[in-house]
Amino acid sequence: MTEYNASGQNWNMEVSPDGILYVANSSGLLTFDGNTWNTYKLPDKSILRWVELAHDTVYTLSETSVGYWLPDSTGILKYQATKQVPAHIQFQKTSQDLQQLIHPLPSEIIKAKPSSYIFVNGLYFIGTLGQGIYITDSAGEILLHLTAAQGLQDNIVNDMLIENNRVIWIAFDNGLGKITLNSALSFLAYRNDVGKLKNAVLHNDTIYIKTNIGYYKRSIDLLEPFATIDEKKALSQLNNKTEIRKAQLDKFRQLAGQYSGLKEIENIYMASDSLAWLVNENEAEFFLAGRNHVQLKCRLIFDNYNANLVYREEQIFPLNDSLHLASTTQGVFLINTNRLIRNGGDRGLPLRLTGIAYKDDKEQYYLKASDNEKITLPYNFYEMMISVGASVFNSVNYISYKIDNISDEWSDWQRGGKIRFLKLPEGDYRLSVRKYVPYGDFPELHLLITVHPPWYKTDWFSFIFLGFLAFVLFAISRGYQRRLQKKEKNRLRAERQAEQQRLQQLQNEMLEAELQNERNELVKQSSTLMRNEEAISKLQKELEQQKKTLGSQYPTNLYLRMRKLIEETLNDSNEWQAFESYFDNAHQDFIKRFRQQYPDITNADLRLSCMLRMNLSTKEIASILNVSIRAVELRRYRLRKRLNLDSGINLTEFLMDF
Repeated sequence: MTEYNASGQNWNMEVSPDGILYVANSSGLLTFDGNTWNTYKLPDKSILRWVELAHDTVYTLSETSVGYWLPDSTGILKYQATKQVPAHIQFQKTSQDLQQLIHPLPSEIIKAKPSSYIFVNGLYFIGTLGQGIYITDSAGEILLHLTAAQGLQDNIVNDMLIENNRVIWIAFDNGLGKITLNSALSFLAYRNDVGKLKNAVLHNDTIYIKTNIGYYKRSIDLLEPFATIDEKKALSQLNNKTEIRKAQLDKFRQLAGQYSGLKEIENIYMASDSLAWLVNENEAEFFLAGRNHVQLKCRLIFDNYNANLVYREEQIFPLNDSLHLASTTQGVFLINTNRLIRNGGDRGLPLRLTGIAYKDDKEQYYLKASDNEKITLPYNFYEMMISVGASVFNSVNYISYKIDNISDEWSDWQRGGKIRFLKLPEGDYRLSVRKYVPYGDFPELHLLITVHPPWYKTDWFSFIFLGFLAFVLFAISRGYQRRLQKKEKNRLRAERQAEQQRLQQLQNEMLEAELQNERNELVKQSSTLMRNEEAISKLQKELEQQKKTLGSQYPTNLYLRMRKLIEETLNDSNEWQAFESYFDNAHQDFIKRFRQQYPDITNADLRLSCMLRMNLSTKEIASILNVSIRAVELRRYRLRKRLNLDSGINLTEFLMDF
């Protein structure tokens, strides 16, 4: 059996009319459609003990609940607990079942604790809970006892099921198994026991073989192993084998080359003048040759029987028209082409889709599985999984597939029904799947697949993109025009600003010249005023000196008159008031504001303050006042104290900012 990826413990089985096998497993409900296994767990993950079918509904019994299973829109079975179960569903075997089989049951079987049985072709197959399977006739005589030692998968049999009167399914405590009755391919001997097959012949229902280690024979019907025989006796039979003429082989090879369904032919083994096996890799096809053509009678793929034909050695040894030996790496097999043809029917059940899913970078999505319909996939899917099946009534469970526009060649035959392929470019595809059958054309199933383009390749995006592009171009054009207009405005603004700056510069230059003229005039007036005062003071001193020297000789009336004129001139404030007025006009009423701020200021300090505000240097002030530089610095010091200025304050800057 192939791996079904669930618990080894299997308790009970049922098969539906459409060929689906249902198994109560410790992991949940198992289903098998002939190609693909699926496992459905119960919500509480409890052990499933029993399964029954009623009107297309699957009922199950677990350790914790009774319920039924129905498929959802994507074909996945969903569980629903219930308390209402059809009356005919008992979820158990009656206690008298096995006791009513045979009267009496052999004590050996009773001790082995029988658990289930199958009756087919006049034989009873009785499963036990520790000793495998017993095969008896209707009278109860044990004909065969199958255990793990004879190749049985396990000795604990929980349930058995007959399918199509040909295949017995077995639920073991550790796995699942099946026995095919009247199989088209029967295993006769291990290679380790008889060696490599070299020649074979059938005579009076006895098979004689030659191997690399000796000669053997066995009955074709009885279940007995090959027995060694004398070489002379064996050769007497083997030498009577009819040899196929080379001309017949060449003719068959020529006709076979015209058959369109054949792959490259590796070996041809003639069974008669008109029958031959054509072998390619691990597949053999049996043909009947006509006058001008060949007709396929049947075929088999040895992978289906877990066997591999030997390589670079003779593979097929025809015994007659319907019986043939096959040499494999496992041992010797007997091929019955009549059974192969008879057992190859599928009861009219076609290949069908049983599951479709795909993955993207986030999660897995399931789609409705419907034959010959079209499915669509997003552009960002990275893996797609498709499950196909037919039924458990199939004798072969192999499929092959191809995807149009990707590959025109069919894939190699693969066991099981799961197909996986990675990301496809956007576009339309047709997936074709075919199943292997022993004769006739391979039944096919087709599925149309459309992979959507990414959003940036869709028509609506193209429309939006073109609209956006038009808008962008329009915006760029408008923006360009606006930039040109802005550039022109900036140019005109710059020209106006440059003109304004030029005019402002001219005004500043004129104002500076005017201020310089006023400054020069103020300096001139201040200098003149100071010289006049100095000259008058000298005249006053000279008058007093003359009066002192001449005494009474100097007329008193003249002296008094001259002194009065000098004093009136010194006390005349018109010139100083004129200076103050002119200075205030040039310096924003500085003197007026200064006197208001410092009412105790002297005229001498005020004059010095005016000169400092005019930014005259100490040397210039000394020249105007006709004093030494040291005297000017002393006056500056006294002025700072009168104004109460801190040592960190610059006197000139203070006066210029006042």
